[in-house]
This record gives sequence, C-alpha cells and structure tokens, in this order.
Amino acid sequence: MARRAIQVFLRSEELGDGYAMEYRAQILDGWGRREEAGALRARAAAAERML
Repeated sequence: MARRAIQVFLRSEELGDGYAMEYRAQILDGWGRREEAGALRARAAAAERML
C-alpha cells in the first residue's frame, strides 16, 4: 500500500503538481539535500505560474 502511495505522489510531481514538489523539497531539506530541494522549488514555482 505504501509503495503505491509513493508512486502516486511521485507521478503527481512529474505531472507538475506544485504542492507535491514543495512537499518533497521539504523532505529533501530535512535530509540535507538543499541544492536538490532548491531546484525542485524552482520547478514548483514555474508550475504554479503556468496555472
């Protein structure tokens, strides 16, 4: 069940869901992967502007 939830979450991100991207950026920050989190936040901001 959890595996499927993660797959759905990542697919949402691929489709441009800004909320999913921001949430994963927070997770990446927590892991110390700040550069990757910043890039993901930039993608989230661009996705939100397209709406």
